[in-house]
Amino acid sequence: GIDIERRDRTISDEFAAAAFSATEQEIAAESGEGATALFRFWCAKEALAKALGTGLRFGASDLTVAAFTRADGRIAVRPARLWLQAFPQLRDVSLTVHTCLLDNLVLAVCVLDPAMFGADNAPSAAPH
Repeated sequence: GIDIERRDRTISDEFAAAAFSATEQEIAAESGEGATALFRFWCAKEALAKALGTGLRFGASDLTVAAFTRADGRIAVRPARLWLQAFPQLRDVSLTVHTCLLDNLVLAVCVLDPAMFGADNAPSAAPH
């Protein structure tokens, strides 16, 4: 899955509260990137949801950023609630999403190992 967003937009307090937990906002603040980190997190959630073949059908707030390494742009995302109902094999799993900054853009890429899903639970290949 892949996602790209402009990082020069303003993130409203309402959007930040709906899309990111207090812990995620704290991780972003501690990263030294501030709002850019939140754009990375959003792109990471979108890229993961696309890699799973669902889009954000089960909600962005239940894809939780557990860690962010600014040096290499890696973000660990943990699925919760409805995501785990749809993909129970992801329980207690942190999935890695790679992010980078390209000029005024944030790019996120997530590649999942098909072996995680087996034949019966493979992510959908439908584009979103």
